[in-house]
Amino acid sequence: MKFVLSIRFALFLSFFLVFQYADQTIFVAPILNAHAVTPNLSDVNLSPEYQNITTHYGDLIIGNTTVYQISDCKFNLTGRLTITDKALVTIKDATILLTCLADRWNWVSGENASMGPVRAFMIIVEEQARLEVDNATFVLSAPRLDPNPWAWIPGHAIHAKDSAEIYMSDSKLLYTDGQGDFIRSTDNSNIQIVDSDLSTHQYMGTPTPGSGILSNGNSNVYVENCLLDVAYFGDNSTVTLFDVNITELFSHDPNDTCTINVTDSRIGQIRLWAPANVYLNNVIVDTLNAHTNCSIRATKCTFERVYVSNGADLWLSDTEVREIRTYEKGNVWIVYSLPLFGQITISYIHIPYVVPLILTTVIIVTLVLVHFVLRRKSKLDSKTSTRKEESGSSPPH
Repeated sequence: MKFVLSIRFALFLSFFLVFQYADQTIFVAPILNAHAVTPNLSDVNLSPEYQNITTHYGDLIIGNTTVYQISDCKFNLTGRLTITDKALVTIKDATILLTCLADRWNWVSGENASMGPVRAFMIIVEEQARLEVDNATFVLSAPRLDPNPWAWIPGHAIHAKDSAEIYMSDSKLLYTDGQGDFIRSTDNSNIQIVDSDLSTHQYMGTPTPGSGILSNGNSNVYVENCLLDVAYFGDNSTVTLFDVNITELFSHDPNDTCTINVTDSRIGQIRLWAPANVYLNNVIVDTLNAHTNCSIRATKCTFERVYVSNGADLWLSDTEVREIRTYEKGNVWIVYSLPLFGQITISYIHIPYVVPLILTTVIIVTLVLVHFVLRRKSKLDSKTSTRKEESGSSPPH
């Protein structure tokens, strides 16, 4: 009897362990190709048989700790891709065609339609999930219904939130209607984009919505060697832009703050309506509009036009500016590095008086030094001649 019970217990334990192991290997970390898409990944452990297809209709949800791979294919997704619960999705050497569902024309952020009709497609990365993209092209095919240029704010092509991460390299976003959307980072998320093209190549500051980066909610963004129409930052974001070409960079909410570092880049227009801290190094800018107590430090930069107002401060060091205008307590400071004195900061409005004063001071100091040098030389020459005369007039012994 004890032997029979032992066998039954051993069989039960074996089946339990096998079931647990099968559940973990299939549901937790299956490596799936784009050709192996299931209607709903929540059914993976019930039906682990996959069909080789290149088109998926409806929302595609990748959850738990699933690792999902789309590579070497053209993948047509009519619906929304959601990556959640620490899942990882990698897209490599692929073309992703995103098309919104017919019943989603008024979809906004997956919650309500209060903002009116906008694009319905989106890739959402949330809850510490990660999206890795390498050499991919995203084709966004849903047309807009609302001509309002601000209609793109609620809907975004790719949205990272809740401590999610996005890494993108050698990729591009294409729009069949020429009107772009943002890659957005919120809620302590991180975005890193390198060697990519996010521009619509049609945005010139017109009402046509552009394409680019949007970051707020304590997020971190790093962009290198990319083309963007628009970069929008606020709400405690930390941003680093290196070797980028941007048509417009702006921060709009006066209640938000952010830190922006830009190096070796080209920017059409910078508009700062928030108390941002901006550091520019070797950047060419057509127009800078600084307002609302923001702080900008520019080193080795070139500006065509600079407008500073509403308590904003601009420090210029080794920088060229064609036109400067200040309004309503706006301040522009010129930073000089002088020998023996180090760095000195002078208000721009005092430059017309300070420069002549400095030149006059330099001239006076130079004249005084020359006077003392000549006077000392004259005394030395006089002493030398006196000694010669005395040595020549002394009698021989």
